[in-house]
Amino acid sequence: MPSHAPLTIAAGPASVTVDPVAGGRLASWTVDGMQLLVQRDARNHPFGWGSYPMAPFAGRIRRGRFSFERSEYQMPVNMEPHAIHGTAYDVPWEVLAHTRNTLVLGLRLVAPWPFPATVTHIMQLRNDRLVQQLTVTGGPKAQPVTFGWHPWFRRSLGRGGPLDLQPDMTNAKVFTRDDDFIPTTRMGAIGPRPWDDCFEGVGAIRLEWPGALSLDVIHDCPFVVMYDPQHAICVEPQSGPPNPTEVRPESAFLGPSATREQTVTWKWSMASRTDA
Repeated sequence: MPSHAPLTIAAGPASVTVDPVAGGRLASWTVDGMQLLVQRDARNHPFGWGSYPMAPFAGRIRRGRFSFERSEYQMPVNMEPHAIHGTAYDVPWEVLAHTRNTLVLGLRLVAPWPFPATVTHIMQLRNDRLVQQLTVTGGPKAQPVTFGWHPWFRRSLGRGGPLDLQPDMTNAKVFTRDDDFIPTTRMGAIGPRPWDDCFEGVGAIRLEWPGALSLDVIHDCPFVVMYDPQHAICVEPQSGPPNPTEVRPESAFLGPSATREQTVTWKWSMASRTDA
């Protein structure tokens, strides 16, 4: 099927609009009339709005260069001086299925990614949750693949208080960054917020707009990037860390014709009237 104009799925109090042309991203996500996501404007496109899948790499690759199985590769530098967030965030995806509450998109990875692969993104909206599943299937050769999600949640919903990030960091560790702002193989102490870091071992994560809505992030990803600039909060479940071939090569290895999938569920509950 050809690329489509934005498509909507709905369930209960929620509605999600996905733009297949703009990287298959969630362009809008409302619950009880409240817009959860930062909207597109002239300054934040293509990286800083909505919620988009990152593939075939999540986060930065140092200066766009990586080594894999004794060969060197160069990706386009799209955020000086590095390559960032893959090649899927700004290209059209194919619509594979669309019902009232389910949307399935597909993408065949081509140049500049040097390895054949396909990505499938399933989005299912229910009365109290959005479930997203990303699946990557490789081609005839092994390749280094990581993937995940990059949502931009608004600090204010126009109802209730400002957004509060509440992660359980009891057993979490953070990757130490170098002067290039790239994670290293060293784990360090977790510093004060604001963060723009990759973590391992994070427990339960809750996003809460007091008096309006809380959102629990339930996922099976081994790594989470958390980024909290002044205007938004990003919680990014990922299958591997940024710059994975240097940092955690085993997290990125996808064998010939192999498949890997990850799932994230965003489960919300409305604040009671007494909390508002």
